[in-house]
Amino acid sequence: MAIPEKYAMLIAYPMNLLSKIVRPFVWLLSMSTEFIVKILNIKSSGNSVTEEEIKALVDEGVDSGVIEGIEHDIVDRLLSLGDKKAVNLMTHRKNIVFLDLEDSFEENRKIILDNDHSIYPVCEGGLDNIKGVVHVKSLLRQCLQNEPFDLRTLMLPIKFVNEFSSSYSIMNTLRTSSIHQAVVIDEYGSPQGIITLRDIVGDLVGNITESDLSARPTIRQLENGDYVVDGQYQIEDLLDEFEIGLSEEDEDEINNVTTVGGLVFLRLDHVPEEGERVRFKNLVFEVLDMDGHRIDKLLLKVEE
Repeated sequence: MAIPEKYAMLIAYPMNLLSKIVRPFVWLLSMSTEFIVKILNIKSSGNSVTEEEIKALVDEGVDSGVIEGIEHDIVDRLLSLGDKKAVNLMTHRKNIVFLDLEDSFEENRKIILDNDHSIYPVCEGGLDNIKGVVHVKSLLRQCLQNEPFDLRTLMLPIKFVNEFSSSYSIMNTLRTSSIHQAVVIDEYGSPQGIITLRDIVGDLVGNITESDLSARPTIRQLENGDYVVDGQYQIEDLLDEFEIGLSEEDEDEINNVTTVGGLVFLRLDHVPEEGERVRFKNLVFEVLDMDGHRIDKLLLKVEE
């Protein structure tokens, strides 16, 4: 140890002297660099981490056994959840079960008995006029106390969110509310669906019940290799399914369309008829079934 210490002492003095000599030049170089960066309005990346870097680290953790598969799945869902809007997660208006102030007691009673919900939207004259929500337990309490059936006295206010509101902003809104659901409206204020805190959490951790799973839009492969797709199936999920990339022009075209049915409507520019076909990239869609003015089922052929 004596010899290294001896050499260290010999080198220390000249190194210290050199440090003092170059210090002004180092300071000048640092200041000039910062000055130029400010003039050119260049933003420093600092220690920011990209989404892709996070995914790469998680993948590496799975490979090394530090992170379990289910943890990888949750992180992946968490990152993709931030890109989703209310329109991607909501229950479409055609599937909403609601009570109506203009309906009789027996009509509303039948709706409650035929369904298994703990809370219902309350409308007046249809879904375009949503007044609030009511808890079934409140109706039960009213009944047990032999009070007359009165939805208005039990109604609670419900929040309204834009169809393009981000999932995270909606989640923050619903967390601070006593009612964990909101009406999703379009640019004209027309209700398009209902979104709940459960919808958002369910997208993060997966479907909570088997009935929820069966209610979601699906894609099913036939024996001949073609597919039957629900009209409400998400375009984003379909593109991921077949690993289809989009050009900037493609993204501009489908920017405001979220479902496969919406894409077909966009391409045809009119209400489709059964048998009509539409091509997008290497995907050929044929309308199999219409539900009024809505596309219910499509036949999908994937060309090589």
